[in-house]
Amino acid sequence: MRLLSATGKHITIVLMQMKISNEGGKSNPESKSDPFIRQNVLMSAHTSLGTGGFADWAAWPSTSEQLREAMEFAHSRNVPVTYVGGGTNILVSDKGIRGLVIFSDHLTSCHSRGRLFCTQSGLSLDNAINTSIEMGLTGLELLGGLPGTVGGAIAGNAGIKEMTISDVLLYIDYMTPDGALHRMQNTGETFAYHHSSFPGDEQCFIIEAGFILNPTRKMAEARLKKEEALRRRTEHGHYRYPSAGCTFRNPVEGSAGRIIDNLGLKGKTVGGAQVSFSHANFIINPEGKATSSDIFELSRLIHETVFKETGIDLQREVRLIGDWDICNTKA
Repeated sequence: MRLLSATGKHITIVLMQMKISNEGGKSNPESKSDPFIRQNVLMSAHTSLGTGGFADWAAWPSTSEQLREAMEFAHSRNVPVTYVGGGTNILVSDKGIRGLVIFSDHLTSCHSRGRLFCTQSGLSLDNAINTSIEMGLTGLELLGGLPGTVGGAIAGNAGIKEMTISDVLLYIDYMTPDGALHRMQNTGETFAYHHSSFPGDEQCFIIEAGFILNPTRKMAEARLKKEEALRRRTEHGHYRYPSAGCTFRNPVEGSAGRIIDNLGLKGKTVGGAQVSFSHANFIINPEGKATSSDIFELSRLIHETVFKETGIDLQREVRLIGDWDICNTKA
């Protein structure tokens, strides 16, 4: 199989026989010699919050063929599949995840043709923005500094007040559990605030996305614009400590962070989890000692306090994955 790299050169990918290892939670997905499917993987090493128990199996495919192999692996064992991007915007149960977890962060190739910028889903959004600028294309700079992968950003329609990623998205290519490839065009009804109609409930996996951007020769100016967006987020301290990003979606009544702050909840703690002083809609793990249960219970306390004091029913933005007790996760 041949793909285009960020420099426009072809990369020949040699498909190797699938290998499996038992890592006991000590996996190193960055090692090129490692098998791409591993057993007993500790999820706290692969999430932005630094919490979570063991996954029965985990896979890091770097090609669509390996992704198909991973799906076949799960199907042959009749186990569920959970898709994870780069480990942000998720809260993994302390009890772990049953079945197979598939990470996307080894799918990172990208290329351009005219105004079209195409990137695989596992590239971090920040690196995708940098690469598009290097290719002489602009339009994503305002999203600079947002955490997570391109695929995760699309699934949640990540954005800021001025724009969301769907504003410049043309299409996504995805794979269904049977290994078939599909393309979904972005229409006016495909995306809403922090939401997409991508068929995630059907256990589909985003492989690639295409964006329509604007050609430019002013690449230095574009880089400055992107770095300014990054600087604002860094300056505010949003990502100084481990977190999963915003815990709740903004309700129609306004900013969730402002509502939580007005109730005096900044700094509130449960176990090792704390409501961030820099952004009240962030729950952080400042000393690395929080459990996922600590974080969940703090989020439930916030939800109950806001509902009791304001009548606003905040909706969770961070995704709960793994072996949770459904009866006890209504926040």
